Amino acid sequence: MLRWMRLLALLLFTIFIRADWPRYEHHCLHVWSVRFLPSSWANDSRKSSTTSLRLKMLINDMWPLISVALLLHLFLIVPTPTRADRDTRLVCYFTNWSPQRSGEYAFDISDIPVDLCTHVSYTFAGIDEHTFELKSTVPSFDILQKGYARFSQLKDKYPNLKQSLAVGGWAHGGEAFQKMASSLTFREIFIDSVIEFMRRYNLDGVEMVWLWPGSPDRGGTTSDKDNYHSLITELKEGFRRAGHESWEVYVQVPIDRYRLGLGYHQRQLCTAADYVYITGYDLRGSWNGQTDVHSAMNNRHFDTGALRDVNVRGGLQDWMNNGCPANKIVLGVPLFGRTYTLQDESNHGLAAPITGPGKPGPHTGDGGYLGYFEICSAMKQSVWTTEWDERGVCPYAYSGDQWVGYENQISLEEKASYARYMQLGGMYAFSLDLDDYRGNDIPVDLCTHVSYTFAGIDEHTFELKSTVPSFDILQKGYARFSQLKDKYPNLKQSLAVGGWAHGGEAFQKMASSLTFREIFIDSVIEFMRRYNLDGVEMVWLWPGSPDRGGTTSDKDNYHSLITELKEGFRRAGHESWEVYVQVPIDRYRLGLGYHQRQLCTAADYVYITGYDLRGSWNGQTDVHSAMNNRHFDTGALRDVNVRGGLQDWMNNGCPANKIVLGVPLFGRTYTLQDESNHGLAAPITGPGKPGPHTGDGGYLGYFEICSAMKQSVWTTEWDERGVCPYAYSGDQWVGYENQISLEEKASYARYMQLGGMYAFSLDLDDYRGKLIVTQKRQWRCHGRFVCHYTTWSRFRPDEAAFQIDDIPGKLCSHVVYNFLGVNESTHQLDLLQPDYDIDERGLERFAALKEKYPQLKLLVAVGGWGHGGAKFSEMAKFRERRNQFIGSVVKFLHHYRFDGIELVWLYPGNFDRGGAVEDKDTFLYLVTEMAKIFRQEKKQWEVIVQVPLDVSRMAAGYHQEELCREADFVHMIGYDMRGWWNNFADVHSPLAARPHDLTVQSFEKVNVGDGVEDWLGNGCAPQKLVLGVALFGRSYLLDDPLDNTIGAVTIGAGDPGPYTNEPGYLGYCEFCQNLTSDEWTKKWDDVGRCPYAYTETTWIGYEDQRSLEEKINYVKRNNLGGLYAFSLDMDDYRGECGEPFPLTRILSQYHDETKVKDWHIFTSTTENNQSNAS
Repeated sequence: MLRWMRLLALLLFTIFIRADWPRYEHHCLHVWSVRFLPSSWANDSRKSSTTSLRLKMLINDMWPLISVALLLHLFLIVPTPTRADRDTRLVCYFTNWSPQRSGEYAFDISDIPVDLCTHVSYTFAGIDEHTFELKSTVPSFDILQKGYARFSQLKDKYPNLKQSLAVGGWAHGGEAFQKMASSLTFREIFIDSVIEFMRRYNLDGVEMVWLWPGSPDRGGTTSDKDNYHSLITELKEGFRRAGHESWEVYVQVPIDRYRLGLGYHQRQLCTAADYVYITGYDLRGSWNGQTDVHSAMNNRHFDTGALRDVNVRGGLQDWMNNGCPANKIVLGVPLFGRTYTLQDESNHGLAAPITGPGKPGPHTGDGGYLGYFEICSAMKQSVWTTEWDERGVCPYAYSGDQWVGYENQISLEEKASYARYMQLGGMYAFSLDLDDYRGNDIPVDLCTHVSYTFAGIDEHTFELKSTVPSFDILQKGYARFSQLKDKYPNLKQSLAVGGWAHGGEAFQKMASSLTFREIFIDSVIEFMRRYNLDGVEMVWLWPGSPDRGGTTSDKDNYHSLITELKEGFRRAGHESWEVYVQVPIDRYRLGLGYHQRQLCTAADYVYITGYDLRGSWNGQTDVHSAMNNRHFDTGALRDVNVRGGLQDWMNNGCPANKIVLGVPLFGRTYTLQDESNHGLAAPITGPGKPGPHTGDGGYLGYFEICSAMKQSVWTTEWDERGVCPYAYSGDQWVGYENQISLEEKASYARYMQLGGMYAFSLDLDDYRGKLIVTQKRQWRCHGRFVCHYTTWSRFRPDEAAFQIDDIPGKLCSHVVYNFLGVNESTHQLDLLQPDYDIDERGLERFAALKEKYPQLKLLVAVGGWGHGGAKFSEMAKFRERRNQFIGSVVKFLHHYRFDGIELVWLYPGNFDRGGAVEDKDTFLYLVTEMAKIFRQEKKQWEVIVQVPLDVSRMAAGYHQEELCREADFVHMIGYDMRGWWNNFADVHSPLAARPHDLTVQSFEKVNVGDGVEDWLGNGCAPQKLVLGVALFGRSYLLDDPLDNTIGAVTIGAGDPGPYTNEPGYLGYCEFCQNLTSDEWTKKWDDVGRCPYAYTETTWIGYEDQRSLEEKINYVKRNNLGGLYAFSLDMDDYRGECGEPFPLTRILSQYHDETKVKDWHIFTSTTENNQSNAS
């Protein structure tokens, strides 16, 4: 009962603060990071009173960043002997979407602090891509709520204020700019509309925010560079001709040299425009794959390659070096931060690996992005740790798995100082609504624990020490933190010791000796008594890690430290004091420095985050709090799930009752790359759209999910292994929790007897109770699974003979009869085995399968490897011969009631296969003409072509785009890409290129992934592509029994099998029993995603359940048309190794799954009526 009371208590609060969240210091916090000094330092007041004054202002005043910028502006306008006779400016931005925020954080025109700015820009208008005139981007505000008019009226009160309109922006895109700027006529239309707008609203300038001319990923073309310069020149000239020479033209430009090279004549633009607004932010972000501040001043050691000089100093210098006068440059600074989700919470420095963007802010609603006011709010609601980028001259902070790089007062002072030194024209700040414009108090009453972060260890005395004495001691940080208990007597307070910047060496030295540990523990006890704290958190990052000053003895010493610390508390009469250890999940780090079982015994609780295990940073859709492994969870994602995480800690000796499992009341969202490919692991373009209230891309509260499902039609699905729901609508996709999934987790937690659960967070639940829906199930048909029957398999001895009656019609959507041929004299369809096809009624009995399986489609394959290519080449060479062949096919399909033909010409245009130069064209003619005749027959017959994935075959024989257009389906041979003929051992159907493939040019692109991409890249619709998989293996004889890896030297083909009787080739049915033998060793190709096995003499690469699931997943992710398997008689069709047709059954599940079980969500009539009535 007590255990679940703990659960209830945890569910009552949004849990931000506990041992699993790294701690944070920041000027806008009331939850301070506290440092410790010897008591003799406490009365040292060597710092001036201005420091205290500044702190007070930064904590309590509104507009902390803009206020600093104003002071800096005053410094900037101080005249200097060399400054040009131009006013410097501080440009503020008003965004027309910020009034739409809910509650107190709606930012309207009346909120603009006009007295702090010299210029204010209204952001954004757009360009109508049909009329090329200026247009509103948010007409509901701009027009209906009179946004433009009210903005214009600011001049009535502030006559000296300069006002401008910004046109474009990121969301606007570049295509409308490109079209407009491409023509003098269109540019004139646009310029006239700008002039009319500025006259109407009495503005002073226009800012062009074309992001980015010339960039193909933004709709750009090579002509944009010239056209943009023409536009700016003509715009300025248009103002002059209209009698408004005082009107100004500004261009917002990037620092990135790649973008500059594509779209900007730098010197000429600077001449044409009045000012160039240089974007000194968004220089880094989650798209770079690692943490970083996004407005760094200088190069850092890890800034290499394309990121070299992409910083404020480098960008300014580049513009000036390219002819732009300094006094025309206005430096942009951000009033927001770029956020990240850490891959490992304990690796939280600069350039740390991430899993994707940070969580959306509650008001800005965009993943990877927080307004400064949201950063302040977050730091008040939970304890963060702040650090300083010395070279970048910017702060950054982290808490749990969240990381933010941003600006504060100090960093802005540095930039303003540099701007003054460089004699720039001014600065602009983007944007007003992101500053801390409301001012907030810390809601301590909502926290159960608050940790003061960080104290350090003196590496000479080994005592606890302050890391920021100017705040901890001189500004009485420790004392005021302690006094929070006067107001909140139930609040638990702790001190975090260590952190990333502190490093590991002081820990290592202190922990290495019993004497030093005792000194440290005594200082901790003295500190906690003095400040009446309840616990201490050890943040040693990381014991035993050489890159952090660790040694091999750290693992034992760390355990000793935690044990002795807890014992020290007991001896001091404070058994209730708690000890927490902050530990990584990374098994490498755990192995080096953590006795997991012993640490869990010594410490009090381990909180495991059972969510955010996936997200848009992984590049594909997925639920983010999966219970178990799925077939596509491989590599680094293997076991990264609730069960795996809990099991790892428990397997390593952590008692279950010390583990608290976290569950989310929010979903992780994605934007689909292709709306029709919407399963698990589908490709994405990025995070989903921000929620209207949580406001963070890639993230929706459950209440927002409910609301979205009421407003539009969503389809819900269920991840069987992950035990979570997901849903999609259009290009939006969300993985989340619902009642069923939470019941499963609660049941699991209860079954495992965990210490409890916590929910993040109550404000994300459907706390208004608005979701009432009805469900409707619809069915549609998707991917095909094509099986192949080979007529020669009937010749096998006794029970091994595979007959037509053995075909598992229920497992396939289509079955292909292999093979017929081309008659070299008549050029008609030819029976290769008339004694079987006709005399033994093979074709007739095959056609009769439809009586048993009415839904089954039957195809005939013509050609094959043994048939060769010469007969095809001769037949296709002349139109008359092609007509003869097509006529015989039509007659055949009518007679046997088949549903189509598969042309297996291996390979047109390839001389080694009897091909001719003209085959490439004549093959296309054959397919085109056959498809046309089939349509004339008014039959739904299919024309299918079987093609290789080997790119080297393409140029000689395949017009890829045209073939795909004319054929109904393209069957891609996803196997036989390696074999004994290569003289080295390898799997023959690798999914991707391996390192050793890259060393041999002929194999670099010979794999399933590159082959499919080649067909897609050459214009083939994915729905027409069917991937072939093999139910057989390729075998080799090893040269050296000890050399058995992929790439091992071989001396020939492996021994033939008893049924297939072909060297180097074994059906799965011929070797599946060997896989359970001790004689064989089984291995997995991690990159190729295929198994292989070997003995001392023989090596085989093949497919199994796991590899076929990988290929199924690949087909789903890429939205391909289906799969085919060659061939049924190679599978374990008699069940010698278990259930019959084991591989075919796996592939058949794909076909079953893609018969689509779609759940469409609708608002109920009752709910609508109630809403309307109210």
